[in-house]
Amino acid sequence: MNRLPIANRLTVTMLLLCFSALVVQGQSSAPGAGQGSLSDTGQKAGQSPERGAVQKPDPCAAITTMADFNICYAEEFKKEDMNLNHLYRAALVVLEHELDDALKRSAKDEAGYANNAIDDLKSAQAAWVKYRDLQCRAAGQQYQGGSIQPLVVNQCLTLVTEHRIEEIKEAYEIGGRKLE
Repeated sequence: MNRLPIANRLTVTMLLLCFSALVVQGQSSAPGAGQGSLSDTGQKAGQSPERGAVQKPDPCAAITTMADFNICYAEEFKKEDMNLNHLYRAALVVLEHELDDALKRSAKDEAGYANNAIDDLKSAQAAWVKYRDLQCRAAGQQYQGGSIQPLVVNQCLTLVTEHRIEEIKEAYEIGGRKLE
């Protein structure tokens, strides 16, 4: 199999990172950006067409050294992981409150549903953590031994964690229930 040497892959990756930072910077400084103007596709500036959600600016875009990139993206992951843990605990508290309420009213069926929901959320979260770790380790292995590997792994961890936050909100913020 004909593969690029690691030095060439790192060069290409760094060029892509720099280019994406310039694109993000150019979008945020474009006339009308951030003012709710619509693009040709009808999307507001800064919105992702697939989800319609506003894309967050890259907090690490202005960094120039690989070591600082690695630190910045590791900190971003820690923030998102804290957000996820807060939301997960909030979902458990809501479900536990529903279980307690059902038990106080002797509503055995409702108590059974709430208990199953708690067990399922815990099982799903444990399985998701395994998935996240394997997925991001695999993403980083492409750059094994390279200085960009921690950056790739931390970007993956952050992105996958952001998606999990949205999954929990979509599943448990129902009927006017808010977890935050």
